[in-house]
Amino acid sequence: MINIHSLMASVDAQGSIKTLADHLEFAEKFLDYTGLSKKDGLKINQANLQSLTVAINNHDYYFIQFPQSVNFSLTRPINKDLFLDINEFSHNKSEFLKIIKSVREIKDDSAKRELLNCFVYTCQMSIACTLDAFGNPNKARKKNGAYFENLIRYLVKECGIENSHAVEKINIGDQNIHERPFG
Repeated sequence: MINIHSLMASVDAQGSIKTLADHLEFAEKFLDYTGLSKKDGLKINQANLQSLTVAINNHDYYFIQFPQSVNFSLTRPINKDLFLDINEFSHNKSEFLKIIKSVREIKDDSAKRELLNCFVYTCQMSIACTLDAFGNPNKARKKNGAYFENLIRYLVKECGIENSHAVEKINIGDQNIHERPFG
């Protein structure tokens, strides 16, 4: 059974999300857990979550509050126009995978480009929101950044563009040489 603790264990474990398929599977589990539905307004699974709050100053954003077992942690703001609900995600997943394979052919297709953007946003925000449940913003930002870099790497690879992990050495003035991973 999916619960917030199993989702948290997945994002906390090193190497548990290592392919595009893993990202899609995790997002689907997160959406299933939240029960997020946009049909007839925003709704959540109240058995799993404490609340859903729409931002007062911008109604395009909302926050999810997790249960007491994770100290009622609150997610970062979620864009309702980009974040897919479970029905949208499940219904469009195969179309998303087709789009990735032919991404160069969709430059003039705004609907397919929007679907691509929504899938990437939903995959990444599912992880980011789960990391928010830890209640440690520094840890969440660092791990989320690493997951985002990997997601982009997997997407680029799925588009048929090879990439590899490398370390670039940069000399900054008279300081020591700094190494920064790329790829």
